[in-house]
Amino acid sequence: MRPIKLTIDPALKELELAAKHDVATQVMGKYKSVFKGRGLEFDSYKNYTTQDDASLIDWKASMRANNLLLKQFVEE
Repeated sequence: MRPIKLTIDPALKELELAAKHDVATQVMGKYKSVFKGRGLEFDSYKNYTTQDDASLIDWKASMRANNLLLKQFVEE
């Protein structure tokens, strides 16, 4: 068997990358997730309960409010 050398046109490769980028950017940010998780975007504060994750307590905001407050996040 003889090896075959293929040459891919750089413009074709750029077109493929541009198409992937366009598809990805069309989908991003089009929906708000129903799952409340530790996304990257801060949403609001809520009062702390014993069932909540203590690592989410915002200590500075809690001191100002004189009440334990949790940071809530939404998925981006």
